[in-house]
Amino acid sequence: MSALQNLLTFDTGVSLIQAASSTTANALQDSKSLADAIAGAPALATAFPNNGLAGQLRQVAQIISVRASLGHATADFLRVAWRFRHPQ
Repeated sequence: MSALQNLLTFDTGVSLIQAASSTTANALQDSKSLADAIAGAPALATAFPNNGLAGQLRQVAQIISVRASLGHATADFLRVAWRFRHPQ
């Protein structure tokens, strides 16, 4: 991970690459924040079946349960949730 961080902070002088690197770095930080919040959250009281759709719904419920602790507005919450589900 530190090698990736070094690449993301490398100054190429090309604004498009710098913008992409900044976006990727933000996504990685958001993903880590969300994963840490979920790891520290209490277990869900709802039982979910063991299938693909239920797994996705479980993940949505976990994200909703930690939303307030992340301090994100609704739009930010949805952006972070999307990045967590679809990492680059």
